[in-house]
Amino acid sequence: MNRDFTLQSYESICKTIVDLKLNTVCFNTYFRSKPAQPFVILRHDVDKFPQMALQMALLEKRYGLHSTYYFRNTKSIFKPDIIKQIYDLGHEIGYHYETMAQSNGDVNKALEIFQESLYEMRKICPVNTICMHGSSFSKWDNRDLWVENNFEDFGIIGEPYLSIDYNKLAYISDSGGSWRDKGQRVRDKLPQMLQVDSTQDLIYKMRNEEIKGLIILTHPDRWHSNLIFWGMERLMCRVRNTIKRIVLQ
Repeated sequence: MNRDFTLQSYESICKTIVDLKLNTVCFNTYFRSKPAQPFVILRHDVDKFPQMALQMALLEKRYGLHSTYYFRNTKSIFKPDIIKQIYDLGHEIGYHYETMAQSNGDVNKALEIFQESLYEMRKICPVNTICMHGSSFSKWDNRDLWVENNFEDFGIIGEPYLSIDYNKLAYISDSGGSWRDKGQRVRDKLPQMLQVDSTQDLIYKMRNEEIKGLIILTHPDRWHSNLIFWGMERLMCRVRNTIKRIVLQ
């Protein structure tokens, strides 16, 4: 049986991008100037296991691809040496903020955490874009930080959930460990999201449908090649998804 959501299956996406001669652009580039079509934006939310993000970044480098890695600023994930290595490979680094959840909805404290975290990340490399962390088990939506504030005041040029018209771009996500929303997604929901059952289905769609602009979101910690870790991650996805469905109900 072929296992999906492994580094090898992600490599098949990379090969497809190269075969189709699709441009890969980072959000930093996209927000500054509209790229030539057809293009793909590879977005990675580093929620756990930064070493796996580095493995994915090295794989993309082999294929000449450029992508954006959004790092949370938590002790187990904020690893300056890994962040710097990924940046030096030619990828963009962004801040995966979760400050409304961290501050329990206190906007002033959330702004303070945001500014301090952004400062720490910018000691390592330039950070021009941000992206909210879903914080599925928190009642606070981290995007609410910007209801009465402006991220541009911090030198940020864009936020994927707030700065993009998704009626003009296709979007697909592996949130919940699946390319299809099976009722487990709390905040990663956008208009006209692509829905497929496997990575091979995604590749088929890429090869057989006209692509003008496509965003592919992956969480590197889900793409295990080791059978034991892969099995543990699939099990944990089922547990988390069950809890999320209960929360949503």
